Amino acid sequence: MRVLASICMLTAVLLVAKAQRPKQDVLGIVPLHSTRADVERLYGTCNDSSRCLFQTTTETIAVAFASSPCEGFIKGWNVPKDRVLSVTVTPKVPRQLSEIQSELKGFATRYSPDDIVTTYYTNVAKGILFAVQEGRVINVTYYPPSTE
Repeated sequence: MRVLASICMLTAVLLVAKAQRPKQDVLGIVPLHSTRADVERLYGTCNDSSRCLFQTTTETIAVAFASSPCEGFIKGWNVPKDRVLSVTVTPKVPRQLSEIQSELKGFATRYSPDDIVTTYYTNVAKGILFAVQEGRVINVTYYPPSTE
């Protein structure tokens, strides 16, 4: 009987841990969960208080941090200072829009009034925004999903 109870308890703990795991993991960074220390462990130090840029061989990674609760590059998230608010990945070799077309189901399309050449595909529930110019994905921004 104790073995059965132990197995049930372990199963419950594992299910709760899985449910609490962050949904987005972008290059080891999860908006609203990762901290500046986590990012610097992965990519090196950064002296900017609100936004850091990191270069890899294949992309540029821009990470925005909270400067205090509800303040930062993206306002409104009540998280501690130095918590990741968003991650933007700009590939050095952009992918073709046709390569991700199947991933865009449920995404809203909008055009920037300031910039007639960029189309934005956004899914607020997933927390993803694709910026596309001339049929190429120029960057992808990951921000907290609306379910957070």
